[in-house]
Amino acid sequence: ASKLLMAPRAGAITISTSDLAALLGFGGASNSTFNLEPLAAAVGDLDGVNGNDVAVTLKGSGTAGASANGSLLLLFNNGAGGLQNVVQLPNQLGVEPVDIVAAPLRAGRTVPDLAVVNRGSNTLQVLYNDGVGNFSTAHVVSTGPGSAPSSIDAVPVFAEDPTLAGIQDLAVTNSGLGTLSVF
Repeated sequence: ASKLLMAPRAGAITISTSDLAALLGFGGASNSTFNLEPLAAAVGDLDGVNGNDVAVTLKGSGTAGASANGSLLLLFNNGAGGLQNVVQLPNQLGVEPVDIVAAPLRAGRTVPDLAVVNRGSNTLQVLYNDGVGNFSTAHVVSTGPGSAPSSIDAVPVFAEDPTLAGIQDLAVTNSGLGTLSVF
């Protein structure tokens, strides 16, 4: 699982790939402007075409109700060193989606799914990929009252059962409780 880190800057997303160009297959920096604040990004071949794509979590536009929920932004690799076919899924995430990871999360699958931690709603959200870059929420799990999950990463399953080979566990840090949870 690869991650692309971005510093939050309201209203603009700048994906700078100068140091990672060879590794990820992108050209120079790509700039896109959106009305919502980007919080985190993950890299993976989300649609099975042209190599690595980028998924970005965006902070919600409001403070209550559906408008407080974050959005998911998908930027697909165009195969020529840039990103195209930008797809925004508004209000599909929990409140304050602060981190995201792209990794295969189901047995027998190699296509990356997405997992997001939502600090404001104290949840872990798993979005299943249909294999061509369409995502739907499969699970939303509470990380506990006041947990304020702050980061997530995918790690090989901590089990000796060979039927679980290739499945990833999700390690979540909870800054509100000072704990680490494995799902």
